Amino acid sequence: AGVNLIGYDIYIDTQMFSTSETQWLFENLVNGQLYSAGVIAVYDLGSSDIMLLEFEFTGTGVDGTIINKTELKGNYPNPFNPSTTICFNLTTENTEIEIYNLKGQRIRQYSISNGQSSVTWNGNDSNDQPVSSGIYLYKLTVAGKTVAIKKCLLLK
Repeated sequence: AGVNLIGYDIYIDTQMFSTSETQWLFENLVNGQLYSAGVIAVYDLGSSDIMLLEFEFTGTGVDGTIINKTELKGNYPNPFNPSTTICFNLTTENTEIEIYNLKGQRIRQYSISNGQSSVTWNGNDSNDQPVSSGIYLYKLTVAGKTVAIKKCLLLK
């Protein structure tokens, strides 16, 4: 009698699934997150060695387009005068861009609407007064958590 394939044990991070299918769909993965996955072939007389794979999940929409991960891309021009455009990718709502001086004081804040991919800062504070030349930090915040901080230079 030969060896018979019974199925597969599929592992992703700390979860394990068993299946007899030759294709497996992982569900509820987080876009942009790194995962470790593995598969073991299970036979009636034992099993194979595990085949391991690490991958970063990049989600797609129903039309096959890639879903962006939330990230702060940067600003252009940099250095700038009189304004700069801060670019980002968003996968969620409740997002803000905040601009700080080097003393850590917030000088400007933008609430980001869904579908928006940039804001333009004109070098003014929240009272619409021009700020001085220098280095400024801008921060992408999602649901109250900092995603990234980058710096820009205003030259007058």
